[in-house]
Amino acid sequence: MPELDNQVELAFLQHPLEQNQVKGTAWLTHASLSQSHFLVGEQFSSDELSNLIHNKHTFLLYPASEEESVTTYSAEQVREQFPLKDCRVLILDGTWKKTRKMLYLNPELAALPRIMLQPQQPSEYSIRKQKNAQTLSTLEAVMALLSELEQSKQYQGLQNVMDALVRQHQACVETGKGLEG
Repeated sequence: MPELDNQVELAFLQHPLEQNQVKGTAWLTHASLSQSHFLVGEQFSSDELSNLIHNKHTFLLYPASEEESVTTYSAEQVREQFPLKDCRVLILDGTWKKTRKMLYLNPELAALPRIMLQPQQPSEYSIRKQKNAQTLSTLEAVMALLSELEQSKQYQGLQNVMDALVRQHQACVETGKGLEG
């Protein structure tokens, strides 16, 4: 697995039901990055969130609906307006239904400014069904985010992690031993 030296600090907030999913990409992504934290939970304490939200410019990588009154930024806008070493991005990991519930249970997260991605290509993560052509796995979203924020090609190394996971799954399916979970 690559050891990538990211400037922008990331924190993964994983729903508990995702924790034992062998087809999940959040832990693999976290393990590949030098500036990364990983928490599991559905509802977080004020202390846990305070440690994540304060002391840096903190953003949530999550789409904002038209009904939500939150500030949104493109990666380019963040790069131009904030020193990257002073930025932290929180990433919710779970199904869309689970992550919406996490936002509902953690209003501090829901109120954070959002970074919006505009995927240039559809997800290659064939292990799980994607919501639509614009949705990406956690690994793909982080790869796109950091590549755009930091203007670095080093994050393309995460593609090798994705490719290996998909190949492993395909081999298991062909032998009748698909990845469970």
